[in-house]
Amino acid sequence: MNSGEYSVMVTLDGCNSQMSDIITVIITGTIENLALQEVEIYPNPNHGEFTLSVSSEKLKNMDLQILTSLGVVIYEKADLNVQGKLIEKIKLSGIAPGIYFVKLSTSDQQLIRKVIIH
Repeated sequence: MNSGEYSVMVTLDGCNSQMSDIITVIITGTIENLALQEVEIYPNPNHGEFTLSVSSEKLKNMDLQILTSLGVVIYEKADLNVQGKLIEKIKLSGIAPGIYFVKLSTSDQQLIRKVIIH
């Protein structure tokens, strides 16, 4: 998808909606701009202990957050410098089972991955 103006029509069970007003979409970045070649979370699902592996050819300064499905930050680590491979072992003790989100942020980009805790 590119930045630009779009209209939306929804089709549900063969019925079409009216065409929407013009919606302006501005794309500010992509995963490629974050310059991450590989992001892995393993094991996933897990019991609150997992490994985050991040690879980047270019030097990137990142912040790591783990959030609940409501957006509450439960774990945070700032100023991670990644060039090559970064391995971060994460232990979330006493955490309730559910779906959580691992968020990697640079000054102008974000990448979010889902992690399941049993």
